[in-house]
Amino acid sequence: MPKESESNQANQLPPLTNAEIEQYLSSGLFRGIGEKTASKLVAQFGTATLSVLENSPEQLYQIPGLARHRIGDITEAWSKSKENPAYPAVALLLGHGTSLGLTMKICEHYQQDTMNVLESDPYRLIDEVDGVGFKTADAIARSLGIEPDSESRYLQGLVQVFKDAQSQGHCFLPETELINRAVLLLELPQHTPSISAVQEAIGKGKQNQTFAAGLLSGSIYLRGVYRIELRVALQAIEFLGQPTQPTEDLEEWLLRYESAAERSYNLSEEQRQALFMAERHAFSILTGGTRTRQNLYT
Repeated sequence: MPKESESNQANQLPPLTNAEIEQYLSSGLFRGIGEKTASKLVAQFGTATLSVLENSPEQLYQIPGLARHRIGDITEAWSKSKENPAYPAVALLLGHGTSLGLTMKICEHYQQDTMNVLESDPYRLIDEVDGVGFKTADAIARSLGIEPDSESRYLQGLVQVFKDAQSQGHCFLPETELINRAVLLLELPQHTPSISAVQEAIGKGKQNQTFAAGLLSGSIYLRGVYRIELRVALQAIEFLGQPTQPTEDLEEWLLRYESAAERSYNLSEEQRQALFMAERHAFSILTGGTRTRQNLYT
Protein backbone atom coordinates (compact mmCIF):
# COMPACT_ATOMS: atom_id res chain seq x y z
CA MET A 1 0.00 0.00 0.00
CA PRO A 2 1.44 3.43 -0.90
CA LYS A 3 2.77 5.56 1.91
CA GLU A 4 1.06 8.76 3.05
CA SER A 5 4.07 10.83 2.08
CA GLU A 6 3.70 9.63 -1.49
CA SER A 7 0.10 10.85 -1.53
CA ASN A 8 1.09 14.25 -0.27
CA GLN A 9 3.85 14.62 -2.83
CA ALA A 10 1.73 13.35 -5.73
CA ASN A 11 -1.11 15.77 -5.04
CA GLN A 12 0.90 18.68 -3.59
CA LEU A 13 -1.29 18.51 -0.50
CA PRO A 14 -0.36 18.43 3.18
CA PRO A 15 -1.16 15.36 5.31
CA LEU A 16 -4.91 14.85 5.63
CA THR A 17 -6.80 12.68 8.09
CA ASN A 18 -9.24 10.02 6.92
CA ALA A 19 -12.18 12.32 7.68
CA GLU A 20 -10.58 15.20 5.77
CA ILE A 21 -9.91 12.98 2.75
CA GLU A 22 -13.58 11.94 2.72
CA GLN A 23 -14.63 15.58 2.91
CA TYR A 24 -12.18 16.52 0.17
CA LEU A 25 -13.29 13.78 -2.23
CA SER A 26 -17.00 14.46 -1.69
CA SER A 27 -16.60 18.25 -1.88
CA GLY A 28 -17.83 18.54 -5.46
CA LEU A 29 -14.39 18.92 -7.04
CA PHE A 30 -14.61 15.35 -8.26
CA ARG A 31 -17.74 14.72 -10.31
CA GLY A 32 -18.81 11.12 -9.77
CA ILE A 33 -17.35 10.78 -6.28
CA GLY A 34 -20.01 11.30 -3.64
CA GLU A 35 -20.06 10.73 0.11
CA LYS A 36 -20.69 6.97 -0.12
CA THR A 37 -17.94 6.39 -2.66
CA ALA A 38 -15.51 8.58 -0.73
CA SER A 39 -16.28 6.61 2.41
CA LYS A 40 -15.60 3.31 0.63
CA LEU A 41 -12.30 4.55 -0.74
CA VAL A 42 -11.06 5.80 2.61
CA ALA A 43 -12.27 2.67 4.41
CA GLN A 44 -10.11 0.60 2.04
CA PHE A 45 -6.98 2.75 1.70
CA GLY A 46 -7.03 5.17 4.64
CA THR A 47 -4.56 8.05 4.40
CA ALA A 48 -3.08 6.50 1.24
CA THR A 49 -6.33 7.02 -0.69
CA LEU A 50 -5.15 10.05 -2.68
CA SER A 51 -1.89 8.33 -3.55
CA VAL A 52 -3.80 5.29 -4.84
CA LEU A 53 -5.97 7.50 -7.03
CA GLU A 54 -2.93 9.33 -8.38
CA ASN A 55 -0.39 6.54 -8.77
CA SER A 56 -2.09 3.15 -8.78
CA PRO A 57 -5.83 3.37 -9.52
CA GLU A 58 -5.82 -0.34 -10.43
CA GLN A 59 -5.93 -0.99 -6.69
CA LEU A 60 -9.54 0.22 -6.72
CA TYR A 61 -10.49 -3.26 -7.92
CA GLN A 62 -9.63 -4.48 -4.40
CA ILE A 63 -12.66 -2.69 -2.94
CA PRO A 64 -15.44 -5.21 -2.31
CA GLY A 65 -18.70 -4.44 -4.09
CA LEU A 66 -17.34 -1.59 -6.20
CA ALA A 67 -18.60 -2.10 -9.76
CA ARG A 68 -16.14 -1.87 -12.64
CA HIS A 69 -18.02 0.97 -14.30
CA ARG A 70 -17.86 2.93 -11.03
CA ILE A 71 -14.09 2.47 -10.98
CA GLY A 72 -13.97 4.02 -14.43
CA ASP A 73 -16.09 6.94 -13.25
CA ILE A 74 -13.83 7.47 -10.25
CA THR A 75 -10.56 7.45 -12.17
CA GLU A 76 -12.03 9.77 -14.80
CA ALA A 77 -13.28 12.16 -12.10
CA TRP A 78 -9.86 12.19 -10.44
CA SER A 79 -8.10 12.87 -13.74
CA LYS A 80 -10.50 15.63 -14.80
CA SER A 81 -10.33 17.33 -11.40
CA LYS A 82 -6.94 18.74 -12.30
CA GLU A 83 -8.61 20.73 -15.07
CA ASN A 84 -10.93 22.37 -12.50
CA PRO A 85 -9.84 26.03 -12.04
CA ALA A 86 -10.39 25.67 -8.28
CA TYR A 87 -7.98 22.72 -7.93
CA PRO A 88 -4.78 24.83 -7.76
CA ALA A 89 -6.43 27.04 -5.13
CA VAL A 90 -7.35 24.00 -3.01
CA ALA A 91 -3.80 22.69 -3.18
CA LEU A 92 -2.40 26.14 -2.46
CA LEU A 93 -4.62 26.85 0.56
CA LEU A 94 -4.20 23.42 2.10
CA GLY A 95 -0.49 23.53 1.45
CA HIS A 96 -0.24 26.77 3.43
CA GLY A 97 -2.11 25.41 6.44
CA THR A 98 -5.68 26.54 5.79
CA SER A 99 -8.17 24.06 7.22
CA LEU A 100 -9.97 21.85 4.74
CA GLY A 101 -13.39 23.15 5.79
CA LEU A 102 -12.40 26.78 5.24
CA THR A 103 -10.61 25.91 2.00
CA MET A 104 -13.74 24.33 0.56
CA LYS A 105 -15.88 27.25 1.76
CA ILE A 106 -13.59 29.74 -0.01
CA CYS A 107 -13.51 27.72 -3.23
CA GLU A 108 -17.26 27.19 -3.16
CA HIS A 109 -17.79 30.95 -2.83
CA TYR A 110 -15.45 32.07 -5.62
CA GLN A 111 -15.59 28.98 -7.84
CA GLN A 112 -13.27 29.40 -10.87
CA ASP A 113 -12.18 32.87 -9.68
CA THR A 114 -10.65 31.58 -6.44
CA MET A 115 -7.02 31.80 -7.58
CA ASN A 116 -7.53 35.27 -9.07
CA VAL A 117 -8.98 36.54 -5.79
CA LEU A 118 -6.24 34.98 -3.68
CA GLU A 119 -3.50 36.39 -5.86
CA SER A 120 -4.99 39.86 -6.30
CA ASP A 121 -6.53 40.66 -2.90
CA PRO A 122 -6.86 37.88 -0.32
CA TYR A 123 -8.22 40.39 2.21
CA ARG A 124 -11.48 40.41 0.24
CA LEU A 125 -12.30 37.18 2.06
CA ILE A 126 -12.99 39.17 5.26
CA ASP A 127 -16.10 40.83 3.83
CA GLU A 128 -17.14 38.17 1.33
CA VAL A 129 -16.68 34.76 3.00
CA ASP A 130 -18.58 34.02 6.18
CA GLY A 131 -16.32 33.04 9.06
CA VAL A 132 -13.13 34.65 7.69
CA GLY A 133 -11.74 37.40 9.91
CA PHE A 134 -8.64 39.53 9.60
CA LYS A 135 -6.35 37.04 11.31
CA THR A 136 -7.33 34.24 8.92
CA ALA A 137 -7.17 36.39 5.78
CA ASP A 138 -3.88 37.88 6.94
CA ALA A 139 -2.35 34.44 7.46
CA ILE A 140 -3.44 33.41 3.97
CA ALA A 141 -2.13 36.68 2.49
CA ARG A 142 1.26 36.29 4.15
CA SER A 143 1.51 32.65 3.05
CA LEU A 144 0.97 33.89 -0.51
CA GLY A 145 3.83 36.36 -0.28
CA ILE A 146 2.33 39.56 1.22
CA GLU A 147 5.13 41.09 3.30
CA PRO A 148 4.41 41.87 6.98
CA ASP A 149 5.21 45.55 6.41
CA SER A 150 3.39 45.94 3.10
CA GLU A 151 1.21 49.00 2.65
CA SER A 152 -1.78 46.87 1.64
CA ARG A 153 -1.53 44.82 4.84
CA TYR A 154 -1.29 47.95 7.00
CA LEU A 155 -4.32 49.50 5.28
CA GLN A 156 -6.37 46.35 5.79
CA GLY A 157 -5.28 46.22 9.42
CA LEU A 158 -6.41 49.80 9.96
CA VAL A 159 -9.78 49.05 8.37
CA GLN A 160 -10.15 46.09 10.72
CA VAL A 161 -9.36 48.29 13.72
CA PHE A 162 -12.21 50.60 12.69
CA LYS A 163 -14.58 47.64 12.30
CA ASP A 164 -13.67 46.39 15.77
CA ALA A 165 -14.20 49.89 17.18
CA GLN A 166 -17.61 50.12 15.52
CA SER A 167 -18.66 46.86 17.19
CA GLN A 168 -17.87 48.65 20.47
CA GLY A 169 -20.08 51.61 19.52
CA HIS A 170 -17.44 54.01 18.18
CA CYS A 171 -17.89 55.92 14.91
CA PHE A 172 -14.33 57.28 14.91
CA LEU A 173 -11.04 56.90 16.74
CA PRO A 174 -8.48 59.49 17.82
CA GLU A 175 -5.42 59.02 15.62
CA THR A 176 -3.21 58.01 18.55
CA GLU A 177 -5.71 55.32 19.59
CA LEU A 178 -6.01 54.14 16.00
CA ILE A 179 -2.23 53.79 15.70
CA ASN A 180 -1.89 51.94 19.00
CA ARG A 181 -4.62 49.46 18.12
CA ALA A 182 -3.22 48.92 14.64
CA VAL A 183 0.27 48.19 15.96
CA LEU A 184 -1.16 45.51 18.26
CA LEU A 185 -3.21 43.95 15.47
CA LEU A 186 -0.43 43.96 12.88
CA GLU A 187 2.31 42.78 15.22
CA LEU A 188 3.85 39.38 14.48
CA PRO A 189 6.48 37.35 16.37
CA GLN A 190 9.19 38.69 14.05
CA HIS A 191 7.63 42.00 13.06
CA THR A 192 6.60 45.07 15.06
CA PRO A 193 5.09 47.87 12.97
CA SER A 194 6.65 51.29 13.44
CA ILE A 195 4.41 54.19 14.36
CA SER A 196 5.70 56.18 11.38
CA ALA A 197 4.79 53.34 8.98
CA VAL A 198 1.27 53.16 10.37
CA GLN A 199 0.96 56.95 10.08
CA GLU A 200 2.02 56.70 6.44
CA ALA A 201 -0.66 54.07 5.86
CA ILE A 202 -3.26 56.36 7.44
CA GLY A 203 -2.14 59.15 5.12
CA LYS A 204 -2.44 56.81 2.14
CA GLY A 205 -5.92 55.82 3.30
CA LYS A 206 -6.95 59.48 3.39
CA GLN A 207 -5.59 60.00 -0.12
CA ASN A 208 -7.51 57.06 -1.58
CA GLN A 209 -10.61 58.07 0.42
CA THR A 210 -10.70 54.97 2.60
CA PHE A 211 -10.39 57.21 5.68
CA ALA A 212 -11.54 60.73 6.48
CA ALA A 213 -10.44 63.28 9.05
CA GLY A 214 -13.27 64.45 11.30
CA LEU A 215 -14.03 67.98 12.46
CA LEU A 216 -12.78 67.08 15.93
CA SER A 217 -9.01 67.52 16.00
CA GLY A 218 -7.20 64.21 15.55
CA SER A 219 -10.34 62.21 14.78
CA ILE A 220 -10.21 59.62 11.99
CA TYR A 221 -13.18 57.85 10.41
CA LEU A 222 -13.83 55.25 7.80
CA ARG A 223 -15.03 57.51 5.01
CA GLY A 224 -18.39 55.75 4.65
CA VAL A 225 -19.10 56.09 8.37
CA TYR A 226 -18.10 59.77 8.29
CA ARG A 227 -20.55 60.47 5.48
CA ILE A 228 -23.34 58.69 7.38
CA GLU A 229 -22.61 60.63 10.57
CA LEU A 230 -22.54 63.88 8.61
CA ARG A 231 -25.95 63.13 7.05
CA VAL A 232 -27.40 62.27 10.47
CA ALA A 233 -26.04 65.51 11.93
CA LEU A 234 -27.49 67.59 9.10
CA GLN A 235 -30.86 65.92 9.49
CA ALA A 236 -30.78 66.52 13.25
CA ILE A 237 -30.09 70.22 12.62
CA GLU A 238 -33.08 70.33 10.28
CA PHE A 239 -35.33 68.75 12.91
CA LEU A 240 -34.07 71.11 15.62
CA GLY A 241 -34.99 74.07 13.45
CA GLN A 242 -38.66 73.12 13.39
CA PRO A 243 -41.11 74.99 15.70
CA THR A 244 -42.33 73.37 18.92
CA GLN A 245 -45.75 71.72 18.89
CA PRO A 246 -48.70 72.22 21.31
CA THR A 247 -49.28 69.60 24.00
CA GLU A 248 -53.05 69.88 24.60
CA ASP A 249 -53.83 66.52 23.00
CA LEU A 250 -51.19 64.80 25.11
CA GLU A 251 -52.52 66.43 28.30
CA GLU A 252 -56.03 65.14 27.53
CA TRP A 253 -54.70 61.65 26.85
CA LEU A 254 -52.73 61.60 30.10
CA LEU A 255 -55.79 62.68 32.04
CA ARG A 256 -57.80 59.78 30.62
CA TYR A 257 -54.95 57.35 31.13
CA GLU A 258 -54.23 58.29 34.73
CA SER A 259 -57.90 58.23 35.69
CA ALA A 260 -58.49 54.78 34.16
CA ALA A 261 -59.13 52.21 36.90
CA GLU A 262 -57.71 49.32 34.87
CA ARG A 263 -54.33 50.87 34.14
CA SER A 264 -51.44 48.59 35.14
CA TYR A 265 -48.56 51.03 35.02
CA ASN A 266 -48.05 54.50 36.54
CA LEU A 267 -45.80 56.99 34.81
CA SER A 268 -43.05 58.56 36.86
CA GLU A 269 -42.52 62.31 36.78
CA GLU A 270 -39.42 61.79 34.64
CA GLN A 271 -41.42 59.78 32.12
CA ARG A 272 -44.13 62.43 32.01
CA GLN A 273 -41.47 65.04 31.22
CA ALA A 274 -40.07 62.83 28.48
CA LEU A 275 -43.52 62.50 26.90
CA PHE A 276 -44.06 66.25 26.87
CA MET A 277 -40.59 66.85 25.44
CA ALA A 278 -41.24 64.33 22.63
CA GLU A 279 -44.61 65.95 21.91
CA ARG A 280 -43.18 69.47 21.74
CA HIS A 281 -40.08 68.71 19.65
CA ALA A 282 -39.64 66.93 16.32
CA PHE A 283 -36.35 65.39 17.44
CA SER A 284 -35.52 63.49 20.63
CA ILE A 285 -32.61 61.33 21.72
CA LEU A 286 -33.06 58.30 23.97
CA THR A 287 -30.01 57.39 26.01
CA GLY A 288 -29.17 54.43 28.16
CA GLY A 289 -26.95 51.40 28.45
CA THR A 290 -27.04 48.49 26.03
CA ARG A 291 -29.51 46.65 28.28
CA THR A 292 -31.90 49.56 28.77
CA ARG A 293 -35.45 48.43 28.11
CA GLN A 294 -36.81 50.25 25.10
CA ASN A 295 -40.36 48.92 25.12
CA LEU A 296 -41.56 51.55 27.64
CA TYR A 297 -40.53 54.29 25.24
CA THR A 298 -42.20 52.96 22.09
